[in-house]
Amino acid sequence: MERKGPGQPVTGDEVRNVRFPEGSGYDRSEVDDLLNRIAAELDAGRPAGPLIQNALFRKRPRAGYHWRAVDLFLEQLLAAERGLQEIGHNSGQQPGTRLSLVRTGIGRRELRTAEQQTVISVRDTWLGWRMTLSAGGKTLTWKLVPASSWLDIARTISSYRPGDPGHMRPNYYYEGQADKKDPGLRQLLDETGTPILFTGGITSGQADGYIKFPGHRWLRFPVQGHRRKHAIMTAVDQAGNEIARYRLNGRTVQITVHQKLTDELTLAVALSAPWLHSRFDKGH
Repeated sequence: MERKGPGQPVTGDEVRNVRFPEGSGYDRSEVDDLLNRIAAELDAGRPAGPLIQNALFRKRPRAGYHWRAVDLFLEQLLAAERGLQEIGHNSGQQPGTRLSLVRTGIGRRELRTAEQQTVISVRDTWLGWRMTLSAGGKTLTWKLVPASSWLDIARTISSYRPGDPGHMRPNYYYEGQADKKDPGLRQLLDETGTPILFTGGITSGQADGYIKFPGHRWLRFPVQGHRRKHAIMTAVDQAGNEIARYRLNGRTVQITVHQKLTDELTLAVALSAPWLHSRFDKGH
């Protein structure tokens, strides 16, 4: 499928006519069935996102559709649909709590309210491999999760990598490595050493960061737009709800939070806001 720009809808016929390379990958009949249902939704003028987000395919070692090709196509469908939604969002100002992440020095940032009151102060240590966050008179530490702790942690936050539709969850563990942790998984600890949340998938030039919370809750952070000036990052929860929206204004990240701003969510915003800059670190 030709990559669609914002405002360019995908048609049902385009979905029906797509062809994937065959080999080790997803069950062909299940993929074909999903494509037919997506095409029917598009023909009827309804969004296909819920079908894609809830899809789950069985793996076939030889007689399947190559999983990378299927994943890319479905992600393009979602991106085109988000582009149409973005046009609707931009027709009026988005409601919510306004925050901004401001650089205050080398390795230092502050999350501020619309009135420029500091909510959280962030300080990098060890060249960004470790951070401390100061909030409400308390100091929290963000650092790597040791491998020895992973199995206990996985029971509370789930072992798969969130941020993709259901059928894409096993990709990172495609070779049967479902019990291995993300090598970049980090935890935010309070002053007693209790984990508050976990972050992972953070890679320069990519939009695959996520945050997990105890209780199998999570946020993913898809990015729309290919240029820094117009880029938008959203925080989307496990139910598909948009929780927050991020935009760049120079070196400042402007954030609109659409839900009640709890302490947990505020910390998640402070940690995730720099990821929008990271998306463009490689010349974008």
